[in-house]
Amino acid sequence: MANNRIPEKQGVTKKHLAKQERERRETRAILIATLSIAAIVVGLLAYVLVDNYIVKPSTVVASVGEKKITVREFQPVVKFTRLNMLNQASNYYYYYQMLGSYGSSFLTTAQNLITSLNSPAVIGEQVLNTMVEDILIEEEAAKRGITVSDEEVALAMQEAFEFYPEGTLTPTITPTIVNTPTLSLSQIAIIQPTDTPTPLPTATSTPDGWRSRPIQPHPRSNPQRPRNQFLLAQPQPAFQLKPKCLPSRPHPRFSQPRFMAACSRIITRM
Repeated sequence: MANNRIPEKQGVTKKHLAKQERERRETRAILIATLSIAAIVVGLLAYVLVDNYIVKPSTVVASVGEKKITVREFQPVVKFTRLNMLNQASNYYYYYQMLGSYGSSFLTTAQNLITSLNSPAVIGEQVLNTMVEDILIEEEAAKRGITVSDEEVALAMQEAFEFYPEGTLTPTITPTIVNTPTLSLSQIAIIQPTDTPTPLPTATSTPDGWRSRPIQPHPRSNPQRPRNQFLLAQPQPAFQLKPKCLPSRPHPRFSQPRFMAACSRIITRM
């Protein structure tokens, strides 16, 4: 039977105490270093977040009177402008591929757009000038009392993008305003216009020998046929000449009244 021996409790030596103290100091140093690194990381992260989301967006890019343009307003417009320019360059290059040598102008335009995209300062200046002009227009509209409702803005956007959620509107005929030239007071003083008299018609006398006489209808003519009631006769001389075609004695079939009636019919038809 084996004897179960209980180990005797050994006393704590100086060596053991020194080791424990050294381990305690190392643990404390590691803990302090970890906390310091964590604090530095959190501080840097907080600085970056504050700088990117608070400080930089609030930076003033330009001022127009009391209105200020900040980076928060400027950056989205620049991104949108660059995206539009990139899409335009892609479309122009596609047109050049379709037309070949006939579309060299599209290739030139696409290259110019790419060159502008590679110059951020140029795009930024263009966008900033556009934003400044918009502010000036808005201030001038406010001075003149010009207002635009939300419905008008929505309608303008629908017409610009040709998208009508409630269906395409029926076009209405609107009158075209035509500008008429007008003279200023200084121009009128230089020209000194005068009234132009309107000529009035003057009465003319009837020449001697011209008279109106009624036309005698032929007995064989149709009474339903419309005829002129009056014929402007030829000038009658002071003395009458006897026509040579008329016989000296009246003919039973060709008398003078019948001859005159035939001449009247011929003249009427003319």
